[in-house]
Amino acid sequence: MNKYIVYCGAIILDLLIMSLTQVFPILAISQSIPVNTFFFIVLLHTHHHSINLKEIMVLFFLGLGLDVFYATPLFVNSLSLIIVIIIAHQLKTYFNDNGFERVVFLLVLLFMRELFNYSILFVTLKTTLLPLTWFTQRVFFVMILNIPWMLLSVFIFSKYQHIEKINQKRRRQKETYINYR
Repeated sequence: MNKYIVYCGAIILDLLIMSLTQVFPILAISQSIPVNTFFFIVLLHTHHHSINLKEIMVLFFLGLGLDVFYATPLFVNSLSLIIVIIIAHQLKTYFNDNGFERVVFLLVLLFMRELFNYSILFVTLKTTLLPLTWFTQRVFFVMILNIPWMLLSVFIFSKYQHIEKINQKRRRQKETYINYR
């Protein structure tokens, strides 16, 4: 399965959920929840790709697309996605590959992303929140409200890994069959 198809599917899912917030006002709290696509991209790149110039360019343009789709300040998602992926590659050696540790891993990376976004907004004077106010009013709720998103991302990622394993097994079987003949 092509990763770009998976990215498009995750973005479409996020846009669908964001459109539901307009229909159901009770879901307006989801505006403080970062997109599910972000978590899935972090999981996919951390576990299956290395950091090279091609992947950094893919992440940059993917983040730029997220900036355009979600109407965030330009280059905020692009830069935060690249920085979080680099940090994720450094941290992935400390975490195992089970569901609970993936959620903890994503919580750590979400905090890093929020910290990076806050520092950009604070330096560019787009926010007037002090760091302690930002932490108590934004980060705590973002971390708590994102746990269902993270669980969904981990579930989707595990299904993606399962499909990839099946495809690899089929390729190996075809190669064995071709070599046998």
